[in-house]
Amino acid sequence: MNVTEEPVELTSGLQDVTVAKLHDVAEFRLKVSKADCKVTWLCGATPITESAKYVTGMDGLEPYLRVNDVLGDDEGPFSVKVDDLTSTAKLSVKGKHMHGPAGKAYKCYIDAHSSVC
Repeated sequence: MNVTEEPVELTSGLQDVTVAKLHDVAEFRLKVSKADCKVTWLCGATPITESAKYVTGMDGLEPYLRVNDVLGDDEGPFSVKVDDLTSTAKLSVKGKHMHGPAGKAYKCYIDAHSSVC
């Protein structure tokens, strides 16, 4: 008798994440049909390695990626590959800090329609 293992399924894909301001923590999660699967996270096209900046793990059937100390350079697509399946979402920063004359920091809030400093 041959038993074929069911392939993993994404029961819930990644969702876009927006943090309120720079230096916040962003977390991406998805749900899979089984815990026994290979999970690879990517920032753009670059594979992510575990570090103080990027923390990965599995919470039951939910693989997650935590992005600590979010900076402007972190904005953009993040993807997860689970076996042969891929899900992609975008990381955005709502409030950004900009520097003016003599290094004085200005806080700007940026939305889809305007920016206010």
